[in-house]
Amino acid sequence: MHSRQGASIDGNIIIHELNRTELMSKEWLYCAITCCKDFNKVYFYENKDGEDEMFRNLLLNYFKKKVEHYKFQDKKAKREIDEEQYIDEHWCLERFHGCCGHCGVKFNLDTKNTKMSSNFTAQRCDNEISHHVNNCESWCDYCNKSAH
Repeated sequence: MHSRQGASIDGNIIIHELNRTELMSKEWLYCAITCCKDFNKVYFYENKDGEDEMFRNLLLNYFKKKVEHYKFQDKKAKREIDEEQYIDEHWCLERFHGCCGHCGVKFNLDTKNTKMSSNFTAQRCDNEISHHVNNCESWCDYCNKSAH
């Protein structure tokens, strides 16, 4: 839909994964709906079966890479890393289904050119300490960047 922004579509528009708000932002949905010439040609599909496990594994892999990047940051800053206390992909996934602990915005996931990105971050409470479970809160990217 992003490549169709500003275009008018005469044919059918099928909106998939309506129940997966982490995949479909309100901006994306607005763009899709406002492209149609006839609202009777807009169809919504809610996937109730099937791909939940595959999607969960994709998210876990995404968060695993994110945690590896946090470890890289912590090692570079010479912060001590305690593997038993460090956040992991499951910590991230559990909090991803919620909202930013600072502003309350819902976390989302975006896929562009097969690359996943998210507004989810692990915000350290004490910047002198690594990304340990007791030192992190789930914040959106905007709040994380504006806190510094």
